[in-house]
Amino acid sequence: MTEALAFDTHQFVKILMDKGFSEGQAEALATAQATVLDKNLATKRDIEAIRLEIEKVRTEVQRIKARSVLSG
Repeated sequence: MTEALAFDTHQFVKILMDKGFSEGQAEALATAQATVLDKNLATKRDIEAIRLEIEKVRTEVQRIKARSVLSG
């Protein structure tokens, strides 16, 4: 996943600090959160690639079914 996610770590740190987190704690949590989001969320490009793969599989299944009907 290469597209950037709009996650404002600075704002996140400010919110946590306003709620009593130390700056170090807030920064560590913001870094961890950004990493999790970056590694676990699919981008539009990821979803499009999966959609194209599904379409290829559908086409292949239809071709196999057609061949089976003709030979059977």
